Amino acid sequence: MTQQDGMQLRGGGQFTARPHLLTLDGQTVLVCHGNFVRAHSAVTGEPLYRLTGHTAEVTAVLADPDNAKRVYTSSLDGTLRHWDLRSGLALRTWRVPEPVESFALGPPGHAWLSCPVNDASGRLFRYDLTTGTPGPLRRKIASGSPLSMGSRGGLVATFERHTVLVWGPKHGPRGALSLFHTKPFTCVALSPDDDTLAAGDRSGRILVWRGIRAAAESAAEAVAATGAVTDAGRAPPPPTGAVEEAVEPVPAPAPPRRAAPPPPAPEPATVHWHAQAVGALAFSADGTYLFSGGREAVLVVWDFASARRTYLPRLGGALVGICACPADAARLALRQADNTLRVVNVATMKVEASVMGLRPVPAGKRARAPALLQPGTGHLVVAGSHSQVQFYDLVRDAHVDRLQLSPHNLGGAEAGTGPEPPPPRVTHLAFSADGSTLASVEARPDAAPGSAPRLVPTLKFWGRAAARGAGAGYVLGTRADDPHRGDVSALAFHPARDAAASASLGAAEFKLWVRDGSAPRSAGPEASRAAAAAVAGPWRCAAVGSYASQPISALAYSPDGSLLVAAAGATLTLWHAGQARLLGLVPPPLPRQVNARPPPARQVAVLSHAALAVSALDGGLAVSCLLSRRVLWAAGLPVLGLAADPGSSHWAAVLGEPAAAARGGGGGAAGTAAQELTVLLFRGAERLPAAAWQLRRLVATGAAPAAPQILFVPPGCELAGAASGATHPGSSPLVLLGPDRHYSLLRRAGAGAGVAVAATMTGPVAAADVDGDPVQSPAQGLSAMFAPEAAGQAGDKSLAQGTPLGSAAPWATLLDAPSHVLPSLDALCPAFLKLLLPEGEVV
Repeated sequence: MTQQDGMQLRGGGQFTARPHLLTLDGQTVLVCHGNFVRAHSAVTGEPLYRLTGHTAEVTAVLADPDNAKRVYTSSLDGTLRHWDLRSGLALRTWRVPEPVESFALGPPGHAWLSCPVNDASGRLFRYDLTTGTPGPLRRKIASGSPLSMGSRGGLVATFERHTVLVWGPKHGPRGALSLFHTKPFTCVALSPDDDTLAAGDRSGRILVWRGIRAAAESAAEAVAATGAVTDAGRAPPPPTGAVEEAVEPVPAPAPPRRAAPPPPAPEPATVHWHAQAVGALAFSADGTYLFSGGREAVLVVWDFASARRTYLPRLGGALVGICACPADAARLALRQADNTLRVVNVATMKVEASVMGLRPVPAGKRARAPALLQPGTGHLVVAGSHSQVQFYDLVRDAHVDRLQLSPHNLGGAEAGTGPEPPPPRVTHLAFSADGSTLASVEARPDAAPGSAPRLVPTLKFWGRAAARGAGAGYVLGTRADDPHRGDVSALAFHPARDAAASASLGAAEFKLWVRDGSAPRSAGPEASRAAAAAVAGPWRCAAVGSYASQPISALAYSPDGSLLVAAAGATLTLWHAGQARLLGLVPPPLPRQVNARPPPARQVAVLSHAALAVSALDGGLAVSCLLSRRVLWAAGLPVLGLAADPGSSHWAAVLGEPAAAARGGGGGAAGTAAQELTVLLFRGAERLPAAAWQLRRLVATGAAPAAPQILFVPPGCELAGAASGATHPGSSPLVLLGPDRHYSLLRRAGAGAGVAVAATMTGPVAAADVDGDPVQSPAQGLSAMFAPEAAGQAGDKSLAQGTPLGSAAPWATLLDAPSHVLPSLDALCPAFLKLLLPEGEVV
């Protein structure tokens, strides 16, 4: 574990977005992961070591052809580094005046660099590794164009939109051969002998050019023969004689000879199997085979000699990169879009090793990325693409298991056949208190003929068999298709019994779900799948509630289980936890502008050991007292996430503005954006934070608009033990999960880290104050006020299991509310008398 920048444990993130390398001996796979390079065993997949030293994202890693134990790396920090793999030290560092997006080794002592200038353009140039200076051979290209090379010192290729550029070491990119196509290119590869070029396009076709070396040399000679541009990229000066030696006037120089047009490029052969865009191409080390992959999660092996192809299917994710092993033509290292790295053998058609990272946030404008910590184990549970849920060990930074919520075909519709239906996505996840039941909501495209495709939500309840794995141990028990005849906006589990609640914005309602049957609450180690299914179901809808036709945007149960808090627009409504009966209202904070509508609540959390509710609004947050049913204080803050500590009255909020483009001195580059995040930890109704952390994150500009999430570590798990002494005294440890799926375990902040929220109250929410200091109302008063009325039936003890704090005057909190909202005397008097009696006495 490392402790830096307020972090005690860090991990996660995407490590398959950049090119990878299978070392010359085929024993190690090197991947670019943020500011460092990770090394994994190509045999077992276990992590080996890291190469650290870059201060920005590493963009490429290449083998040193002269030494199998050395590699080169490039980075957006504007440096190239030469590493020794045995010691893990950088042998030499070259500083380039621009961020390096991609590079390829040229003739000995030289390299070709692709550097972004802005989001739309970049430049190619030769760099002298001996002197550390840029060379004169330059060309303007599209920003971020990747470079592909064949043999060392031979041809180099890249692509930009509809054009592939190929050049040799003599004339550089200014004399490049241009190959045009009607479809945009997506990837390119050169054979080791520089004689064959393959390029994939967006429609799934692969174009193969033979004799590309001779064509590139002819094109370069033709460009140089025109005299318009030399190999240095400048027009040659006209010849001049010495004036003092001239006897006769020097005649004007003859106009440059017009060269014959360059010979036409060879016609490509076209092969087609992929239904979608080609994601990756690579030649085998001997040049006999061509490997391709795409969204179908299938590796295609093209045999040029026999004109046949073979397949390695069901790899689990779209292929975005292929690297051949120089020592073994049958071994490949594959990069997948789901943050998975696999080493495969095409001779045996088997996967030899796999490295699985945290699943990236699903792409899409309306993408949601639910994440939570599993009770008992502390594993991070995140939703990925293709209806998958991943279980991840934060302590070891390792994949544990996955759960497939529903089957999904990775192939999708064929390109050019019409609009593709929206992909399925997981929108909500919730665990029961002991983790024995998992509730999920996934939105899948409607297959109704003759209608526009739409996403239909499905609510599912899963039961766990302890004898099986973390994800595979959950068995489907109940499925409810389109439970609200519209979207599902919130999902919450009851803290003490088999009950859950779901809500909808479009239907303006919430539903209460209960489990029937007498199956045990959790399955034992010898439980079967039937027992696990019994834990998960059958579930049924017990009640439906709504308030003034207002959309329900958030749900939360009180820790003692006596109340269900539902955010109906800007109003918090208090409901019977087992019936759809309204018990009270908490009005919204007043807007700052006159006649403006109060902002709706996006998230609600009810605090433990305190009758307080915290709501995240559009442009602020508010703290409300559930006993007095009023807002104690509100602040106009850019709240991105909210969480309540289940073991104390602490709560945390993530603040941050939308990501802004950052370049140059800001540490960003083309295609990246910087986001400043602040995490504030509060205790109860106190307005002064108990601790604060400030972080800076770089995210891709094309990434899904997922917000960061803050999570409290559940007690009793290994992660809680690893975080001992972290965060703040009396509070559970905090985990921050960023939009790029990097996670950080926040360590204890300094005593002076807290800042007054009142000093930053800006935005659409006006500040609301209490008379005097805020009083932290214990949960005993909440249970005494609402639990007897909400119990409904005799013997329902699960609704009144609060945790008393031993207040000196508990009856004072019972009466701390306006008279018009107090319960009836029939409910108030027995609760008042019970609180007056010492514990243990029976009347």
